[in-house]
Amino acid sequence: MLKNAGAVMHIIAGVLGLLGAVAFFLYRMDAARQNAHRVGEAANDTRLFFRRTRWNHKRKFRPVNEINDSRLAATVMMVALAHDTGAMTEQTIAVIKQQLTTVLQFSDAEAEEIFAQAKWYAQDMGDVDTAIDKIRRRMEPELDAQQRKDVVAMLTTVAAADGEIDVLQQQSINRLKNAWEL
Repeated sequence: MLKNAGAVMHIIAGVLGLLGAVAFFLYRMDAARQNAHRVGEAANDTRLFFRRTRWNHKRKFRPVNEINDSRLAATVMMVALAHDTGAMTEQTIAVIKQQLTTVLQFSDAEAEEIFAQAKWYAQDMGDVDTAIDKIRRRMEPELDAQQRKDVVAMLTTVAAADGEIDVLQQQSINRLKNAWEL
């Protein structure tokens, strides 16, 4: 009996050693996966850093002076208006992107890019009325009456994205309408 027990013990020890090696291998594979994920995040952060640096270099000190595209200007107005009531909801973001693709005729990729730029521009402009007023003066010569009505309609759609239009948002839209004599 003792002879058989000795023969079985080395097999059990071998199986336990093999299980330990598999567990150690799985642990190391999980650690490698986590490290690869961290490297990927760092690469993405670096890519975004260079994009942000390039945009900041373009903008210099007065971001509104660097907006040369009336479609970007309209997008900044929409983002500034949406930020007026606090953080933008997913519904509001979806409505803004829908306006970018349907009314302003951006592709989905262009809409993502222009939305990111607009968020940065709007963030640097202060309150919504100041932002809309600065952008209005900048884009006024480029827009005809119908395009101005389209901008006001887009702003109204964005303001109503989460239900009722907020009183302050409506006042901002009305100020813009009065300035453009609509």
